[in-house]
Amino acid sequence: RQEKNKQIHQFILENVEDHPSDITAIVSSRFGISRQASHRHVKKLIGDGLLFAKGITRNRRYEVKPLAAFSTQLALKGLEEDKVWRQYVFPLMENVPSNILQICHHGFTEMVNNVIDHSEGTRLKIMVLRTYKLLEIQIGDNGVGIFNKIQKSFNLDDPLHAILELSKGKLTTDPAHHSGEGIFFTSRMFDTFSIFSGKLF
Repeated sequence: RQEKNKQIHQFILENVEDHPSDITAIVSSRFGISRQASHRHVKKLIGDGLLFAKGITRNRRYEVKPLAAFSTQLALKGLEEDKVWRQYVFPLMENVPSNILQICHHGFTEMVNNVIDHSEGTRLKIMVLRTYKLLEIQIGDNGVGIFNKIQKSFNLDDPLHAILELSKGKLTTDPAHHSGEGIFFTSRMFDTFSIFSGKLF
């Protein structure tokens, strides 16, 4: 019974984002249990602090409660990417499997290093969101913008060409200090990787 309960709870947490208003019906159908039993499992997860409910009766929706939600802005001057990771991000990674932790560490430090070395900005913004099934990291800056920088450095006609060149890999505006593989490899490590700069995404 304990094993089945565990399976039901895992199923709810993995599927509630796609079914916020009908998760109890889905669970009931999937596991062959009554709606009332299904509702008890949802209530248990609310009690455990893993889910929360919004609205009442017919408008009731369930959402996964963030395990961590953090954002801050830092002055870029004198910043070191590994110290930023250790001080702000690593403490939010409790119980994250080691392989995922390594991917996050590599990707985060690569992207922050990119901002420090290339952005020509003065501020770094970081955001981390963790739920049961999602781990999202956002890194922003107030610099010149990656596509503009590449366009100018390589005399490209259009910032759209910068996206094309960047997607090929091994592209850097500072070949003496960078291989140009940071963004290329990082973009392939994560399930989803996005760059938003200027009006381009």
